[in-house]
Amino acid sequence: MKTNTNKGWIKLYRSIWDQEQSVDPHWVAVWLYLLTHAAHEETEVTFRGERVKIQPGQLTTSFRKMELVTGVKRDRICRYLSGMIDDCLIKKRSDKRFTFITVLEWDSYQGAVGQSSDTNKKNKKKKTTTSGLVADNPPSIDEIASYVEDKGLNVDSSKFWNYYDTADWTIEVNGKNPRPMKNWKTVARSWSERNGESATKSNGATRIDYSRVMKEVKSASR
Repeated sequence: MKTNTNKGWIKLYRSIWDQEQSVDPHWVAVWLYLLTHAAHEETEVTFRGERVKIQPGQLTTSFRKMELVTGVKRDRICRYLSGMIDDCLIKKRSDKRFTFITVLEWDSYQGAVGQSSDTNKKNKKKKTTTSGLVADNPPSIDEIASYVEDKGLNVDSSKFWNYYDTADWTIEVNGKNPRPMKNWKTVARSWSERNGESATKSNGATRIDYSRVMKEVKSASR
């Protein structure tokens, strides 16, 4: 069931650490195994006694092989794969010998580039897209100030920038589970609405109820 996946390279996004499971090095090892052993192009393998075609993002393997390569015990691998299915990261089907796995949304973050080093050298440069996360291209204080002025928002640009820059441009819900921010303008508008409606006075200064603001901006991470 050799699929010639030991050449070339894959894209590995920093957002892998946004997965709650990424704090577990064994989970990371299993996930990286799937990514690095998945086919990068359509190919044929022997599965259930027949020659079948597998598409990019698919692989055939066995629990024994995964255990030997990753050093993770079989029962733990089973739990990880079940969790990945629940999280819509993979699909899986098995027979008595092999496990057939599909990494979902493969094309959306791997695409056709980055797999075969020989082929890529001949390919023309392709336009790349960003992940859409604010942390990858955060706004400057001047950009925030310009937007605030243009929209007439009640937001202190410097405080807004300092608050989220310290938080690596993530937002939290109920003070936990930080999520990458995807639209800082939506968050700024929510700050302005909260400032105008529910700002409270403390020691003669305006104080923002940040916990309530966070609830309002939850949609910005979706």
